[in-house]
Amino acid sequence: MEKKKRDLWPLIARHCHPETSIICTDSATQYHSVNKLFNDAVHKTTNHKKGEFVSKIDKLNTINSLENENKHFKKAIVSRQSEKHLKQYMALHFYRRTRLSTMKSLDAKVQLFLEDISLVFPGYGKKGLELKKIEIPTVESEGISDKMPKTSNKKLLEALSDDDEVPFMDDVDGDPDWEDF
Repeated sequence: MEKKKRDLWPLIARHCHPETSIICTDSATQYHSVNKLFNDAVHKTTNHKKGEFVSKIDKLNTINSLENENKHFKKAIVSRQSEKHLKQYMALHFYRRTRLSTMKSLDAKVQLFLEDISLVFPGYGKKGLELKKIEIPTVESEGISDKMPKTSNKKLLEALSDDDEVPFMDDVDGDPDWEDF
């Protein structure tokens, strides 16, 4: 997946709670002004390029827990042959980390797993759970077109990589001039 605003912001808008008040990211350009997606949200950043992974001023300003979760997920992946396999690994990882990890004993985990399987496969002739297809969110499907920053210097933006640090320049309205990162 691309790491541009046009791709990331719809995912953030769809999967973050609408009343999100604090957003912590690294300082890559695709996250600049991401707090516009939420009312009154504060955007805190750390600069990974300068070795800052936890803010010296605010120790809660970090994405280390996300990075750790991603590390465990990547270790669980045995085969990267197709997108279908990755989705299955993702579902299994999510199930283990959010559902099974709530149980302390192996017996309780096995019992919970069997109960969950019976919901999916209730028996011959009975209808089990059906999964709906979830479309990839877009700027348009999430209704955030008006929140996407605009730019006045496309040549500069095209020359930058997604991880470049760029100072903000506000336009007349006070909105940053950024688009499609």
